[in-house]
Amino acid sequence: MLRRLLSRLRPGGWQDEEPIAAEGPIPRHESPVRRILADAHGGTYVAYPTLEEARADPDAALVMEGDDGGQIYVACPLDVVGASEETLRRLLDDLDALAWSTSDPDAAELRFERLPAGSGVAGGMGGGRVLPEIWVHAEFAELGIDEHIRDVVRGHRDRLPSQRRPAT
Repeated sequence: MLRRLLSRLRPGGWQDEEPIAAEGPIPRHESPVRRILADAHGGTYVAYPTLEEARADPDAALVMEGDDGGQIYVACPLDVVGASEETLRRLLDDLDALAWSTSDPDAAELRFERLPAGSGVAGGMGGGRVLPEIWVHAEFAELGIDEHIRDVVRGHRDRLPSQRRPAT
């Protein structure tokens, strides 16, 4: 069954088109990790291509992920998001550069999914949670920037302060 699910990923990259059937390619706006898990377990998975489309769903959430779903950076209900989609993408780029300095920029994605408060977010490095407020991965709390991240998501600031990853 896993081979059949993985065959939905095309070798040349993600498909930007809508799938013709449940067995079709996974659209780019969907998380392959969460789509495949839902399909494998007979669950449902709903993702929206844009922030504006997602806002019509009272159970929609923002998920920022890097490393092709290998790390969840931020998760929260959309009703706490005050930033524009452009600002969120810039924040995602900044977080990805901090977390995965050698990462492929195409490996980080903004996701807008139906995930009611209290839902877990499947992904690597412990996944994430959709809490009533903004959940931020512990790595960013250790860097002392979790409140700055929340301020950007809420729309209270445009960017993170300049950050450099500590030398290891």
